[in-house]
Amino acid sequence: MNNPFQPPESSYEPSPIEPPDFTPSNEDRNLALIAHLSGCAGILGGGLIGFVGPLIIF
Repeated sequence: MNNPFQPPESSYEPSPIEPPDFTPSNEDRNLALIAHLSGCAGILGGGLIGFVGPLIIF
């Protein structure tokens, strides 16, 4: 008897995902951190700066 909740068997195997070739430098990581922290600080501090700060850094 077939189980209706069991998916049908298939021979499909997805191809493995290769990691990207790009590794960010320390400067890129620092700028990303500053952009996120300025957004958080701006939201806590009063609104519009939370939106504008990350845009300036980007």
